[in-house]
Amino acid sequence: MAEAPNILDPYLAQVCSQLPPEHQRQLVDVLKAKCTDIEGASSTEAQLAMIGQSDSISLPEDKRRAIVASGLDQCRWQLCMFLRYSTPSRIAEAAPYLKSVLAHFAVEKPGEIDVIPLLYLGVALHKVPGEESAALNAFTTAFDHGVDRESTNNMLWARGCMSRLLRRLGKIREAEKQESEIRDWLRWHKFGMPKSEFINLVTDPDHEGKDHIMDHPEMQKLFEGVVDMGNGMVIHFG
Repeated sequence: MAEAPNILDPYLAQVCSQLPPEHQRQLVDVLKAKCTDIEGASSTEAQLAMIGQSDSISLPEDKRRAIVASGLDQCRWQLCMFLRYSTPSRIAEAAPYLKSVLAHFAVEKPGEIDVIPLLYLGVALHKVPGEESAALNAFTTAFDHGVDRESTNNMLWARGCMSRLLRRLGKIREAEKQESEIRDWLRWHKFGMPKSEFINLVTDPDHEGKDHIMDHPEMQKLFEGVVDMGNGMVIHFG
C-alpha cells in the first residue's frame, strides 16, 4: 500500500486545484486546526511533538522556539496555497496567515522582502472590503522588488488582481499599465502556457463588469490562430 503524503508535502499544493472541492475543504480544515493547536499548545515540548520534531526537545528553549516558529511558518504557507487553489478560491481567508508568514521572514531576514507571499497578501487583501490601500501597498512593494522569472504564474495572477483593484479605486491609467504589462508578457511568450491557463490566472470568476484584460483588442489579436490542444500543448495557425 502506498504511503499517504504528508499534508505539508509541496505535491499536495500542486494538485490541490485538481481535487474535488470536498477534499480541498478537508485539507484546509485539517491544516487550520493544526495551526490553531500548535499556537495554543502550553509548551514548546508539546509544539515540537505536534510538528514531528520530538527529537529536538533536549535543545535549549530558544532553539526549540525557533524550530517551532519554522514549522508553524511551513504550515501557514501550505494553508495559504490550499486556500488559493480551492474551488472556488478562498484566498481572502489567507490574509492573517500571510501576515504571519511575512512577519516570520522579517525576523529571519531583516531588511529583505519576501516577494511571493507579499503578492499573495495583495491578492488576499484586494478582496477584503476596506483593505484596498493595504492591498495596493503590498502589490507595489512586491513588484518594486522584482518577481523571479520562475514565478510567472504568480506575477500574472497578481497583476490581474492589481489591475481590477486599481480600476475599483478609479486609478484607470495605473490599471492600464498593469494590463499592458500582462499583454507584453504574452507578446513575448505566446506559447508559454495554454490559453485556458492564462485566462484562469488573469481573470476572476467573481469579477462583475467588463473584462478589461481579455476584452482588449490587442489581446484578441495576440490569441488569433492560437489553439489550445490540451495537456499543456499550444499550436498556432497562420
